[in-house]
Amino acid sequence: MFNEGGIENPMNDFNYHVPLERASDEKFIWLTKNLQANFYKIFSCAINLVQLQSDYAEEDKSKTLNTQTFSVNSVEYFFIKVNTIFELCYQIYDFLDDNTGKKKKFDRLDDGFKRYAEKTKVDLNYAWYKEINEVRNRIIHGGCSIKTFNENGRFLFQAYDLNLNERICTDGGYFKKDSNLIYIDHYMVFFVSVIHWYIKEFLSFVLYELCVDVDDGKLEPFHKMMKDSGSSRVWSISQFEIIRDFLDENCA
Repeated sequence: MFNEGGIENPMNDFNYHVPLERASDEKFIWLTKNLQANFYKIFSCAINLVQLQSDYAEEDKSKTLNTQTFSVNSVEYFFIKVNTIFELCYQIYDFLDDNTGKKKKFDRLDDGFKRYAEKTKVDLNYAWYKEINEVRNRIIHGGCSIKTFNENGRFLFQAYDLNLNERICTDGGYFKKDSNLIYIDHYMVFFVSVIHWYIKEFLSFVLYELCVDVDDGKLEPFHKMMKDSGSSRVWSISQFEIIRDFLDENCA
Protein backbone atom coordinates (compact mmCIF):
# COMPACT_ATOMS: atom_id res chain seq x y z
CA MET A 1 0.00 0.00 0.00
CA PHE A 2 2.90 2.36 0.69
CA ASN A 3 5.35 3.96 -1.69
CA GLU A 4 8.26 6.36 -1.42
CA GLY A 5 7.00 9.39 0.44
CA GLY A 6 3.41 8.31 0.87
CA ILE A 7 0.70 5.91 -0.25
CA GLU A 8 0.64 4.17 -3.60
CA ASN A 9 -1.99 5.91 -5.73
CA PRO A 10 -4.57 3.14 -6.42
CA MET A 11 -6.13 5.28 -9.18
CA ASN A 12 -2.99 5.94 -11.21
CA ASP A 13 -3.51 3.32 -13.94
CA PHE A 14 -7.19 4.17 -14.15
CA ASN A 15 -6.64 7.92 -14.45
CA TYR A 16 -4.33 7.57 -17.44
CA HIS A 17 -6.10 4.76 -19.30
CA VAL A 18 -9.75 5.72 -18.95
CA PRO A 19 -11.11 6.92 -22.33
CA LEU A 20 -10.09 10.56 -22.69
CA GLU A 21 -13.49 11.72 -23.93
CA ARG A 22 -15.06 10.47 -20.69
CA ALA A 23 -12.28 11.68 -18.41
CA SER A 24 -12.97 15.31 -19.29
CA ASP A 25 -16.62 15.15 -18.23
CA GLU A 26 -17.36 17.33 -15.17
CA LYS A 27 -19.35 14.63 -13.37
CA PHE A 28 -16.57 12.09 -13.89
CA ILE A 29 -13.96 14.54 -12.60
CA TRP A 30 -16.10 15.20 -9.51
CA LEU A 31 -16.55 11.48 -8.81
CA THR A 32 -12.84 10.68 -9.08
CA LYS A 33 -11.78 13.67 -7.00
CA ASN A 34 -14.39 12.82 -4.38
CA LEU A 35 -13.17 9.22 -4.24
CA GLN A 36 -9.62 10.38 -3.56
CA ALA A 37 -10.81 12.93 -0.98
CA ASN A 38 -12.82 10.32 0.92
CA PHE A 39 -9.89 7.91 1.02
CA TYR A 40 -7.82 10.74 2.51
CA LYS A 41 -10.54 11.29 5.11
CA ILE A 42 -10.84 7.65 6.16
CA PHE A 43 -7.07 7.23 6.26
CA SER A 44 -6.73 10.37 8.38
CA CYS A 45 -9.48 9.08 10.68
CA ALA A 46 -7.37 5.98 11.35
CA ILE A 47 -4.28 8.13 11.89
CA ASN A 48 -6.09 10.31 14.42
CA LEU A 49 -7.41 7.32 16.35
CA VAL A 50 -4.02 5.58 16.55
CA GLN A 51 -2.26 8.82 17.50
CA LEU A 52 -4.84 9.76 20.13
CA GLN A 53 -4.63 6.32 21.67
CA SER A 54 -0.88 6.78 21.99
CA ASP A 55 -1.18 10.31 23.39
CA TYR A 56 -3.79 9.26 25.95
CA ALA A 57 -2.28 5.89 26.87
CA GLU A 58 -1.86 7.11 30.43
CA GLU A 59 -4.69 8.81 32.28
CA ASP A 60 -3.98 12.49 32.73
CA LYS A 61 -6.75 14.69 34.11
CA SER A 62 -5.08 17.77 32.67
CA LYS A 63 -6.01 16.53 29.19
CA THR A 64 -9.49 17.73 28.42
CA LEU A 65 -10.51 15.65 25.39
CA ASN A 66 -13.29 13.16 26.12
CA THR A 67 -11.71 10.07 24.59
CA GLN A 68 -14.88 7.98 24.76
CA THR A 69 -16.89 10.50 22.76
CA PHE A 70 -14.01 10.89 20.31
CA SER A 71 -13.66 7.14 19.79
CA VAL A 72 -17.40 6.63 19.30
CA ASN A 73 -17.57 9.47 16.78
CA SER A 74 -14.50 8.13 14.98
CA VAL A 75 -15.94 4.63 14.63
CA GLU A 76 -19.30 5.90 13.37
CA TYR A 77 -17.55 8.24 10.91
CA PHE A 78 -15.38 5.37 9.72
CA PHE A 79 -18.41 3.20 8.91
CA ILE A 80 -20.05 6.05 7.01
CA LYS A 81 -16.93 6.77 4.96
CA VAL A 82 -16.40 3.12 4.04
CA ASN A 83 -19.90 3.14 2.57
CA THR A 84 -19.24 6.43 0.76
CA ILE A 85 -16.10 5.04 -0.90
CA PHE A 86 -17.88 1.83 -1.94
CA GLU A 87 -20.72 3.84 -3.49
CA LEU A 88 -18.38 6.24 -5.29
CA CYS A 89 -16.54 3.32 -6.88
CA TYR A 90 -19.84 1.98 -8.13
CA GLN A 91 -20.99 5.40 -9.37
CA ILE A 92 -17.81 5.73 -11.44
CA TYR A 93 -18.53 2.32 -12.99
CA ASP A 94 -22.17 3.20 -13.60
CA PHE A 95 -21.24 6.52 -15.19
CA LEU A 96 -18.76 4.99 -17.62
CA ASP A 97 -20.84 1.95 -18.59
CA ASP A 98 -23.36 2.89 -21.26
CA ASN A 99 -24.97 -0.55 -21.37
CA THR A 100 -28.72 0.06 -21.48
CA GLY A 101 -29.55 -3.35 -19.99
CA LYS A 102 -28.05 -2.68 -16.58
CA LYS A 103 -29.09 -4.97 -13.74
CA LYS A 104 -29.53 -4.02 -10.11
CA LYS A 105 -26.29 -3.00 -8.44
CA PHE A 106 -25.27 -6.14 -6.59
CA ASP A 107 -26.48 -8.52 -9.30
CA ARG A 108 -24.47 -6.48 -11.76
CA LEU A 109 -21.36 -6.57 -9.58
CA ASP A 110 -21.73 -10.32 -8.97
CA ASP A 111 -21.86 -11.00 -12.71
CA GLY A 112 -19.06 -8.57 -13.52
CA PHE A 113 -16.73 -9.81 -10.77
CA LYS A 114 -17.27 -13.40 -11.92
CA ARG A 115 -16.27 -12.53 -15.50
CA TYR A 116 -13.29 -10.56 -14.23
CA ALA A 117 -12.09 -13.44 -12.03
CA GLU A 118 -12.37 -15.93 -14.89
CA LYS A 119 -10.26 -13.66 -17.10
CA THR A 120 -7.71 -12.28 -14.64
CA LYS A 121 -7.81 -14.78 -11.73
CA VAL A 122 -8.23 -11.78 -9.38
CA ASP A 123 -10.74 -12.49 -6.60
CA LEU A 124 -12.40 -9.09 -6.61
CA ASN A 125 -15.35 -9.17 -4.22
CA TYR A 126 -17.40 -7.12 -1.77
CA ALA A 127 -17.78 -9.78 0.92
CA TRP A 128 -15.71 -7.57 3.24
CA TYR A 129 -18.27 -4.77 2.80
CA LYS A 130 -21.49 -6.58 3.72
CA GLU A 131 -21.16 -6.51 7.50
CA ILE A 132 -19.88 -2.94 7.46
CA ASN A 133 -22.79 -1.81 5.32
CA GLU A 134 -25.32 -3.51 7.59
CA VAL A 135 -23.88 -1.77 10.66
CA ARG A 136 -23.64 1.54 8.82
CA ASN A 137 -27.31 1.33 7.79
CA ARG A 138 -28.33 0.59 11.37
CA ILE A 139 -26.25 3.53 12.65
CA ILE A 140 -27.85 5.92 10.16
CA HIS A 141 -31.39 4.72 10.81
CA GLY A 142 -31.15 4.38 14.58
CA GLY A 143 -31.11 0.60 14.91
CA CYS A 144 -27.56 0.22 16.17
CA SER A 145 -25.40 1.75 18.86
CA ILE A 146 -21.60 1.94 18.94
CA LYS A 147 -20.09 1.42 22.40
CA THR A 148 -16.40 2.01 23.06
CA PHE A 149 -14.15 0.97 25.92
CA ASN A 150 -10.67 1.85 27.17
CA GLU A 151 -8.69 -1.05 28.51
CA ASN A 152 -5.11 -0.42 29.60
CA GLY A 153 -4.74 2.39 27.10
CA ARG A 154 -6.28 0.48 24.17
CA PHE A 155 -9.59 1.54 22.62
CA LEU A 156 -12.09 -1.23 21.87
CA PHE A 157 -15.63 -1.19 20.48
CA GLN A 158 -18.63 -3.23 19.46
CA ALA A 159 -21.86 -2.44 17.64
CA TYR A 160 -25.07 -3.49 19.41
CA ASP A 161 -28.65 -3.72 18.19
CA LEU A 162 -31.69 -2.77 20.26
CA ASN A 163 -31.55 -6.13 22.06
CA LEU A 164 -27.84 -5.66 22.86
CA ASN A 165 -26.77 -8.36 20.40
CA GLU A 166 -23.34 -7.85 18.87
CA ARG A 167 -23.58 -6.87 15.22
CA ILE A 168 -19.94 -7.42 14.26
CA CYS A 169 -19.13 -11.11 14.34
CA THR A 170 -16.50 -11.60 11.64
CA ASP A 171 -12.98 -11.56 13.07
CA GLY A 172 -10.34 -10.44 10.60
CA GLY A 173 -7.72 -10.53 13.32
CA TYR A 174 -8.96 -7.46 15.18
CA PHE A 175 -10.97 -9.05 18.03
CA LYS A 176 -9.57 -9.14 21.53
CA LYS A 177 -8.70 -12.73 22.42
CA ASP A 178 -11.62 -14.65 23.97
CA SER A 179 -13.84 -11.58 23.70
CA ASN A 180 -16.56 -10.06 21.52
CA LEU A 181 -14.83 -6.68 21.68
CA ILE A 182 -12.76 -5.30 18.81
CA TYR A 183 -9.54 -3.30 18.92
CA ILE A 184 -10.38 -0.09 17.09
CA ASP A 185 -6.85 0.51 15.83
CA HIS A 186 -6.58 -2.97 14.28
CA TYR A 187 -10.07 -2.70 12.80
CA MET A 188 -9.49 0.65 11.12
CA VAL A 189 -6.04 -0.15 9.80
CA PHE A 190 -7.23 -3.52 8.50
CA PHE A 191 -10.07 -1.99 6.53
CA VAL A 192 -8.04 0.98 5.30
CA SER A 193 -5.76 -1.61 3.67
CA VAL A 194 -8.74 -3.52 2.26
CA ILE A 195 -10.26 -0.34 0.86
CA HIS A 196 -6.99 0.66 -0.81
CA TRP A 197 -6.87 -2.78 -2.45
CA TYR A 198 -10.53 -2.56 -3.45
CA ILE A 199 -10.21 0.85 -5.13
CA LYS A 200 -7.25 -0.30 -7.21
CA GLU A 201 -8.78 -3.62 -8.23
CA PHE A 202 -12.27 -2.22 -8.77
CA LEU A 203 -11.00 0.46 -11.14
CA SER A 204 -8.97 -2.19 -12.99
CA PHE A 205 -12.23 -4.13 -13.28
CA VAL A 206 -13.96 -1.04 -14.72
CA LEU A 207 -11.26 -0.70 -17.39
CA TYR A 208 -11.69 -4.39 -18.19
CA GLU A 209 -15.45 -3.93 -18.54
CA LEU A 210 -14.79 -1.02 -20.94
CA CYS A 211 -12.44 -3.24 -22.98
CA VAL A 212 -9.53 -0.89 -22.33
CA ASP A 213 -6.06 -2.29 -23.02
CA VAL A 214 -3.96 -1.13 -20.06
CA ASP A 215 -0.60 -0.72 -21.79
CA ASP A 216 1.63 2.17 -20.73
CA GLY A 217 3.54 1.77 -23.99
CA LYS A 218 0.50 3.15 -25.83
CA LEU A 219 0.38 6.36 -23.82
CA GLU A 220 1.51 9.63 -25.30
CA PRO A 221 5.06 10.47 -24.10
CA PHE A 222 3.82 13.38 -21.98
CA HIS A 223 1.09 11.28 -20.33
CA LYS A 224 3.58 8.47 -19.72
CA MET A 225 5.94 10.93 -18.03
CA MET A 226 3.13 12.32 -15.90
CA LYS A 227 1.92 8.84 -14.89
CA ASP A 228 5.42 7.89 -13.76
CA SER A 229 5.96 11.09 -11.81
CA GLY A 230 5.95 11.08 -8.03
CA SER A 231 2.92 13.35 -7.86
CA SER A 232 0.86 10.77 -9.78
CA ARG A 233 2.22 7.59 -8.23
CA VAL A 234 1.98 8.73 -4.62
CA TRP A 235 -0.79 10.10 -2.45
CA SER A 236 0.86 12.20 0.20
CA ILE A 237 -1.16 12.24 3.43
CA SER A 238 0.25 14.02 6.45
CA GLN A 239 1.61 11.60 9.08
CA PHE A 240 0.98 8.54 6.90
CA GLU A 241 3.98 7.00 8.67
CA ILE A 242 1.78 6.38 11.73
CA ILE A 243 -0.25 3.76 9.84
CA ARG A 244 2.76 2.38 7.98
CA ASP A 245 4.64 1.89 11.24
CA PHE A 246 1.57 0.40 12.93
CA LEU A 247 1.32 -2.21 10.16
CA ASP A 248 5.04 -2.95 10.36
CA GLU A 249 4.83 -3.46 14.12
CA ASN A 250 1.63 -5.48 14.23
CA CYS A 251 1.50 -7.41 10.96
CA ALA A 252 5.11 -8.44 10.48
